[in-house]
Amino acid sequence: MATAIFSHPPFSSNFTAINVMDGVIPDYGSSSSTYISGASSSITNKPFICMDFGEAMTISRIVLYNRRDCCGDLLTSAVFRLGGAIANVTGGDTLNALANRIIYSIPDSASVTSSVVIAELNPPPTGRYLVLRNSDNSSTGRTLGIAEIEVYGTSAVCTLQLVYGAGYGNDSAVISNQTLPDEAACCQACYINIECMYWDYVLSSGICRLKIDQKDYIRPGQILPGFYLNSDRVAGAKKSEFD
Repeated sequence: MATAIFSHPPFSSNFTAINVMDGVIPDYGSSSSTYISGASSSITNKPFICMDFGEAMTISRIVLYNRRDCCGDLLTSAVFRLGGAIANVTGGDTLNALANRIIYSIPDSASVTSSVVIAELNPPPTGRYLVLRNSDNSSTGRTLGIAEIEVYGTSAVCTLQLVYGAGYGNDSAVISNQTLPDEAACCQACYINIECMYWDYVLSSGICRLKIDQKDYIRPGQILPGFYLNSDRVAGAKKSEFD
């Protein structure tokens, strides 16, 4: 999902931050395709990774693969932050990234080599920059090593309202049915379809339904029209160019 990535300077040119978004999970014991930072020199100069999505994204899930060769304990009290503040290496100070809110605190149990952290975010937060940074302020000299970070979500640009755990309207009255890889693709399909006003995505089957405004339709068992509870679905209202 990310279009660019920034980080604390790497330990060497073999361990740059691009490795965490290359889709490669190294074999156990291997340091290939891994980001390993240089050591921190101060509390404000903590190693970090900042993923830039290029636009606001609504994030539902993050999967982090800790480094797989050794030293997993260097992932210390780490947190993911999401928002509009970019972290970069200007002046070696990443405190500006702290303006982004914490969306997930990685448990201490993940501070082992080859650990996998799955962060399910509910309700899903929205932001452009996702920052991973150790929050341990008690020491300097630490490095940060991450094998891969996978981020799942949908563009906040293509939707005005996004509801996880809900469907929308009548499944028999649709503009189209199609099988798509995720809710982001379904959202985009609605955005580029001139008739579509709402979309409804089934997580288990990948079915995306594009729908017109069904404000007068009340689903059986419901007392109000529109969205309804369904844990296997994600639904959204289209964002127009005027919203």
